[in-house]
Amino acid sequence: KQIKSGKLYEYIGTKKPILGLVHESEASLLLEKYGSGFWAPPTSELKIRQIILEIINVWKRDNFSPVDETFVNKFNRQKLAEHLSSIFNTITT
Repeated sequence: KQIKSGKLYEYIGTKKPILGLVHESEASLLLEKYGSGFWAPPTSELKIRQIILEIINVWKRDNFSPVDETFVNKFNRQKLAEHLSSIFNTITT
């Protein structure tokens, strides 16, 4: 229940609405912080149905929450690689 797929970070990078069928966990928290993320437990047909209906209603109103750009930028691969590089430079000089 606590495993986060690397794919989730790629989806976050698209800056589009995301539906995750995940247990209440770190992944569900990421989707909530993202701004335009929705989630439901994969074993709850009722909750999945409710979330899909909610997404449809939000889509019809063209009213998706804005994506938190600061949050998205935390997972930018180029920025993360630059940060890791600076750490390596610090410890090897």
